[in-house]
Amino acid sequence: MSSVASVDAAKQLAHDIAGQQLLIPSLWHWLADWPAAVNQNLERLRPVVDTIIDSSIIDEEKRNHIKRHDFALLAALMYPRAEWRELQIVAAYKVWVFIWDDEIDLGQSETALDKEKTGQYCKKSLAYIRHVLQLDTDNGTDIGLHHSPYKCMAAFKEVCDGLVETADADQRERIFRELEIYISQVVIEQGRQQDGKLPTLEEYVSMRMGSVGVTPYIACFEATNRIQLPRSVMDSKEMSIIWEETTMLSLVINDIYSCQKEIASGSIQNLVPVMWNETKNMGHVVVDIISILKESVKKFERAFKMLEGQTSLDSKLDNDMKAFVDNCRTWVTGLLEWTLTSERYKMYQYLHQDGSVVVPL
Repeated sequence: MSSVASVDAAKQLAHDIAGQQLLIPSLWHWLADWPAAVNQNLERLRPVVDTIIDSSIIDEEKRNHIKRHDFALLAALMYPRAEWRELQIVAAYKVWVFIWDDEIDLGQSETALDKEKTGQYCKKSLAYIRHVLQLDTDNGTDIGLHHSPYKCMAAFKEVCDGLVETADADQRERIFRELEIYISQVVIEQGRQQDGKLPTLEEYVSMRMGSVGVTPYIACFEATNRIQLPRSVMDSKEMSIIWEETTMLSLVINDIYSCQKEIASGSIQNLVPVMWNETKNMGHVVVDIISILKESVKKFERAFKMLEGQTSLDSKLDNDMKAFVDNCRTWVTGLLEWTLTSERYKMYQYLHQDGSVVVPL
């Protein structure tokens, strides 16, 4: 299919979906046993987040717009047990990812509309990330990394300053590897968006599992929980499943509630339009998405039980493993709560008392 034909097909898909309704049942039904709480330092965190946003965005109107999204609440929901220093680090991390991703995800800037500029944006960002994580060998002198290549990277400098304090070199290397995967998949996603390419469901999920940007955070959970798990646990099949299903659950939550916003901005790189393109039935799309969510929760809990069987004889290891896995759970429940109530997606205006949401597309 030619580029022009691809763009036309994408426009047609967006046109066909327009005017339909997405009826989403309450996802809390399948997450009822997972922990959900708010960090006690939320109010203390809010002015800190505002300061990070001020240092990362030049345009005043955009700064104020981002502040209304309440990323402090998101961090406090996802990390209810984090100590104050760690909470500041993860809050800066959340701000950075959303600002950095929006620059190319919403299709409104030169960077978003030009493949070459998208590639340069990602390449320079990744080089700077490696430098400020203190993982490069030449101290950044050969590639001019003593200063941030983009204003939005100021927030990530805050993250890395904290991670250098709290994470060892192996942990920081793991974090960088996950960020490298995330950014490489963002390039693929944006290339498809620029071409108007309609991915198959398999293609989309494969790409989106990286570009949704969850694993770079999970890679920080040891540092943010002040624990260190042995490689036998971190590299186990069971832990890999827990990472994968945390990512899948986040993908589902993000895509179904951000669908309206993304379609309005011209983006079809979303689970809902991709699945609708294959079924042409929005009711079937919702049923299939809920099936994915239910199966993901089951896989997560099965892996946890198997992991528990391997760590139960060592009380410290067992407690540390459970702290890590519980952070995966609060990541998901925190994302769900924030997504339903945040100004970013404005789902609260469609939210019913039973937790269901009816979203006009």
